[in-house]
Amino acid sequence: MALQITECKRVFSINGNLDSTNIKIFERHMERFVQRGATVVLDLKRVPKIDDIATRVLIQMFANALLLDCDFAINGWLPRRVLNKMCLEANL
Repeated sequence: MALQITECKRVFSINGNLDSTNIKIFERHMERFVQRGATVVLDLKRVPKIDDIATRVLIQMFANALLLDCDFAINGWLPRRVLNKMCLEANL
């Protein structure tokens, strides 16, 4: 399934798998929006699969957003390993 990203008012709806075949493109696209003071919401409701490489990128994106004081949220489902790592990054 090809990855599709649509955006409306800083809510980025992702449709398709996030995996090693497309995660670099996704990461480069999102780098433009994760900025100091910005608000970014990822909607993963239509992401059926996230592999380990994509998991690491999402965690790094979350950590970068914390450092930049960027409001960063993820809607939809997340594998438990992603959620646990994000909580550790945020010291929750």
